[in-house]
Amino acid sequence: MKVDVVSLKVVRDRSVTAPRTISGALDVVRLWQTLQSEEPDREELWLFCLDGCRRPTKITMVSRGDRERAIATPREVFKTAILANAKYIIVVQNHPSGDPNPTEDDRWITDVLWHAGQILGIPLFDHVIVTHDAHYSAATEQGWEVVGYNMPTSRQATPSAEREEQTPVTVSPLSDTLIGALASEHHRENKG
Repeated sequence: MKVDVVSLKVVRDRSVTAPRTISGALDVVRLWQTLQSEEPDREELWLFCLDGCRRPTKITMVSRGDRERAIATPREVFKTAILANAKYIIVVQNHPSGDPNPTEDDRWITDVLWHAGQILGIPLFDHVIVTHDAHYSAATEQGWEVVGYNMPTSRQATPSAEREEQTPVTVSPLSDTLIGALASEHHRENKG
């Protein structure tokens, strides 16, 4: 049996002018707006990769959905982050409905990405939801402890406000299974 030997790389599609550092959700909103030629009529989920000084280094659209949702998994979100050698990530999505408030699915993906980021060593910096005239910042609204911008830095930085403590996690090649288990546990807790 033959196996292909491959190399992976990030290919530049285009460049946009970005702020020198991301210091708040307004910087994220402004950067997201430079990526749009017009207001999207479908929900899109974007990934902003940051270096250790909070400078944007790579941006990619992870998912384009319908008017109500854009579906993405941690694997899709972190693929570019890993290839880009990101230190932190920000996830940005639009709500064509005009309501910036997160849906239950939005809250779920924030929680799952936060945990996945902790496992992978690429923390989720923020999850920003953008509309034509408003925005929501998970880091701001959920009170993540931060330095320079609502940066999760310690155990009190978990996205779920009601979470008292973190369970220690052993990182293994089964990370996707672990993330799935965390997601299932979260989903069960919120239904019951």
